[in-house]
Amino acid sequence: MNKNHIFGSLKLDNLNNLKKNKNKIYYIKKIKPYYLGAAYLLIESPIDKSSIDKLKKDLILFFIGAFILFSILAYFLGKIFIKPMKSYVEQLNSFIQDTTHELNTPISTILNNIELIESFGECKKNQEELDRIKIASLTLNHIYDDLTYLKLNNKYYRKAEKIDVAKLLQERLKYFSLMFKPKDLRVKSLVDNCILNIDRSDIIRVIDNLISNAIKYSKFDSKIEIILNKEEFIVKDEGIGIKEDELKNITKRFIRANRSEGGFGIGLNVVDSIIKYYGYSMSIESKENLYTKVTIKWQKN
Repeated sequence: MNKNHIFGSLKLDNLNNLKKNKNKIYYIKKIKPYYLGAAYLLIESPIDKSSIDKLKKDLILFFIGAFILFSILAYFLGKIFIKPMKSYVEQLNSFIQDTTHELNTPISTILNNIELIESFGECKKNQEELDRIKIASLTLNHIYDDLTYLKLNNKYYRKAEKIDVAKLLQERLKYFSLMFKPKDLRVKSLVDNCILNIDRSDIIRVIDNLISNAIKYSKFDSKIEIILNKEEFIVKDEGIGIKEDELKNITKRFIRANRSEGGFGIGLNVVDSIIKYYGYSMSIESKENLYTKVTIKWQKN
């Protein structure tokens, strides 16, 4: 069978030379038994593009309608399933706000009374017990400040002004001095001139959280190094460190390096949000059971 043209309306010498046309459809059927010597039947028919175009339009409309329908269903189903979670989050936020509000008065009262007792000089016999109360109160006060910051969601009036960070750091070290004693921590500080245009409360939160974390995660009888100059602020401890796979998430809210220690895991998140607000940069280096080093660069990104 040489597939040569025998008869028909198509102008074709050989079936092997068939050049298909995009506007036409071809149907080839093998004939058995042969009819008048013909082995193949070839039918050519024009393609009805209007039907295909209509089918395309119908499919597009169908998918658009299906997308809209499923989007509406997903929206309402999402609201149904998320509603309990949303309610839980709102209750949690309300609890944090109420707790924060209730903490303020007793903490202030305790600290004020401790200062009064110390000023009267009637605490020598019970100085150690009084120091413990003061440390606990200062810790609660620090937590209160962080919770207040979270409650305001970083949206509060900031008064940027020139702050002598070196002088402020010395004041904060004096504030924390009582907390270094229980762990026999040695503090080595190298403080140089540093003036920043920043809100005072913000820079206090940065300093307090980094020093507080260093104290919290330091080992007994270890060293804390603090460096401050016009280029950077570094706090390094010889503590429990952070696992390498946890470093990338350590600044997220409620993430803690070690659950055996106290705290809510909000300190580094507060620092990170403040640093980003002012365009500074922060890096964290750590080796498990060796050290953690937090570096803040004052140059804006």
